[in-house]
Amino acid sequence: MRIIGLLNPLKFYILFTFIIVAVNYNKGKKSDVILFYIFLLSFTNELLSLIFRYFTIPLFLSGTIYVVTNNLLWLLILYQISVLKRAIIGGIILFILFAIYNFFFIEGLYLFNSNSFVFGSMLYVILFIFDSFYELKKENLSYFLSNNYILLFSPVMFFIGFSLLFGFKNNEIDKIKCFNNLNLYECISYFSNIIYYTLINIYIYRSKTHKHVT
Repeated sequence: MRIIGLLNPLKFYILFTFIIVAVNYNKGKKSDVILFYIFLLSFTNELLSLIFRYFTIPLFLSGTIYVVTNNLLWLLILYQISVLKRAIIGGIILFILFAIYNFFFIEGLYLFNSNSFVFGSMLYVILFIFDSFYELKKENLSYFLSNNYILLFSPVMFFIGFSLLFGFKNNEIDKIKCFNNLNLYECISYFSNIIYYTLINIYIYRSKTHKHVT
C-alpha cells in the first residue's frame, strides 16, 4: 500500500489528460503528434518517479532527461505553428548546445540539471512572446482566438512557475508555507500544472468539436 501513498490528485489529472490526448489527438497533424509524445513522456516520467521513490532510487538523471526532452518538444511544436521558423531553429540549436554543455561541464551527471530547464523555459517564453507580437503587429487578431494559440500558451505558466522555483536553488524557499499547509513548491506545482493540463484538455476538446463541425 506504500505506493498508493505516493499518489495525489494531480497525478490522476495527468493520467486523465494523457488518456484524453492519446485517444483524441490528430495523427495527421505534426504538432498533435509531438503533443502526444510530450504526454507519453510526462506519463512515463510520472510512472518512473513513482517507482524510483518507492525503491528510494535518485531521480536526478531521469528528471534531467525529462525536462530537456520536454522543453525540446515544446520548441518543436512552436516551430510547427509559428511563422518565425529561422528564429525558432536558432533557439532549438542554442538550447541543445546549452543542455549538452550543462550536462557535461556545469551541473553534471549527478545533479538535476535545473539550469537547462530554466534556460529552455525562458527561451520558449521569449520566442512565444516574439511570435505573439509578430501576429499582433500584422493585426491578425484571429490568431489569438485560435486553437493553435491555446496550445502554444498552455505550457507558459508551467515554464515560468518552475523556472522561478528552480532558479533560486534554495530548498528552504520551497518549504515556505503559503496556503492551507501547502508549501511554496506545492502551491506553484498545483497552480502551474492545473493551468497547463486544463488548457491542453480545452485544446483537445476544441479540436474534436471543430473536426465534427467541419
